[in-house]
Amino acid sequence: MKALGFRPFSAPPPSTFTTSMFFTFLVVLIIEVVWPMNSHCGSSVDLPRVTHPSAMWQADRRGAIVIAVFRDGKIFFANDQIAIGDIAKQVQKAVPSSPDRTVYLRIDVRAKYSQVERILDEISKGGINDVAFLVNQARPAQN
Repeated sequence: MKALGFRPFSAPPPSTFTTSMFFTFLVVLIIEVVWPMNSHCGSSVDLPRVTHPSAMWQADRRGAIVIAVFRDGKIFFANDQIAIGDIAKQVQKAVPSSPDRTVYLRIDVRAKYSQVERILDEISKGGINDVAFLVNQARPAQN
């Protein structure tokens, strides 16, 4: 008869599948943290540069009314492409769910002023008078 000895519990080594899934989730998590979710509103709009901008942190909040105008004349309300004539209707729909009654415009430097003027008219038809232009800060001149 063999003597029964005490064998401490040892966990089985993790399987290859478990280890690979762990590292896959870790990589996906790192990618999501480093590269925030891209939207049409911020991908290729070349914003004007000014020397003394004001912080517009409200434009990054969920539910903020953001309209982007690209250099080729395309207009995006949130992530949806719309026509100029639909802006007033879209603004009126978005106002009840918005944290504030301000429309934030991301307008490309090369967009035509006549189009911007028409967009501002449509926003005022939608019942909004508070409009903010999103810009980038210019680097100070080096002497």
